[in-house]
Amino acid sequence: MPFAVYILGLTVFCLTTSEFMVAGMMPSLSAAFGVPVERIGYLVSIYAAGMVLGGPVLTVALARVPLRPALLGLLATYMVGQIACAMADDYLVMAIGRAVTGVAASACFGIVLSMCAEMVAPEVRGRAAAIVIGGLMIATVAGLPLATLVDLHLGWRASFWLLVVLTGLCVLAVRWKIPATLTTSTNGMRSELASLANRELWAAYTTSALIIGATFAGFSYFALVLTKVSGFSPSSIPAVLGLYGLATVIGNAVIGRLADRHTMRILL
Repeated sequence: MPFAVYILGLTVFCLTTSEFMVAGMMPSLSAAFGVPVERIGYLVSIYAAGMVLGGPVLTVALARVPLRPALLGLLATYMVGQIACAMADDYLVMAIGRAVTGVAASACFGIVLSMCAEMVAPEVRGRAAAIVIGGLMIATVAGLPLATLVDLHLGWRASFWLLVVLTGLCVLAVRWKIPATLTTSTNGMRSELASLANRELWAAYTTSALIIGATFAGFSYFALVLTKVSGFSPSSIPAVLGLYGLATVIGNAVIGRLADRHTMRILL
């Protein structure tokens, strides 16, 4: 497995930690901006809206750009959004920063998976994709608890600055190990739009929407449920979130080994 695949996994780790981190610091952000907790929850929705509305358009727009320059440009945009969040003095600036990071992150996901597919042999693409998407799982077991821990001890701004630094390291790693000439085939926007008529794709889209939507509906308010309903202390939240993340890492590692040979049975 090329080392570059693990770099792409690290990139996904950074992107997903940013996506999740608001769930672990809702009380801090609510107090900082003087808004109700439910409005802080909308910051998760704003990030997701950026992914849904802006990400696919940006991905198509960059379709003819070599993959490494496209990814570097998106990561730079993502860092700008993270810096805006770290420096935000009011809710509106934070919301705009979240929207920018959501748009950039969505396009990044598509590009890193394209890179992954181009760098490995077809018979191990499932395993390679599991490593890349494993960055998402590790974000739940390590990234989110770490961001919450930093928030508890150094403040919520420090959590956002930490993601800025980690993303900068990803930029350097991508420039170091990803070939500059890596490209993927494309037939243009008309072909991309025509693929939306594929019923099998919509079955996959719907399945993903239901699973991810259900997960985020609960996960967004995880910290509040644990402290206000279940009776956990705020200091224990990173450990509880880490336990949840550990389960996702184990599941992803096992499924990645089996997906290439038993795709539909594993999915069912």
